[in-house]
Amino acid sequence: MGELDAYLTQQLSRLKKSREDLLTRRLKLQKELDAVDREIDAIYAYASVKAGAKPANKRQRIIELLQKNASGLSRREFLEAFGAKGSGASEHSVSNALAALKKQGRIRKIGRKYLPTD
Repeated sequence: MGELDAYLTQQLSRLKKSREDLLTRRLKLQKELDAVDREIDAIYAYASVKAGAKPANKRQRIIELLQKNASGLSRREFLEAFGAKGSGASEHSVSNALAALKKQGRIRKIGRKYLPTD
């Protein structure tokens, strides 16, 4: 029984170390992914502004839509509400507005639904 206990302790220690290493790598990769996402968002935001979109108005409209739909709305539902479905630049503009509001803490996302933070 002593050898088995020692073996299990050794394996547990090895697995915990492996898990810790993986979590550290995941955190580093998430930071890199966040940086890339910010660059992509900046490019889309630039394209939206260049196309004449008004981000502040879009954000306010998103808040108003969420206030009327307490159970939340999906990205697709926002795209339909803005008439942006199928238009690349318009879809990106809506997505950027959602991301900005989420980052500001004005809305939250649970599953596929965006909800007001109240």
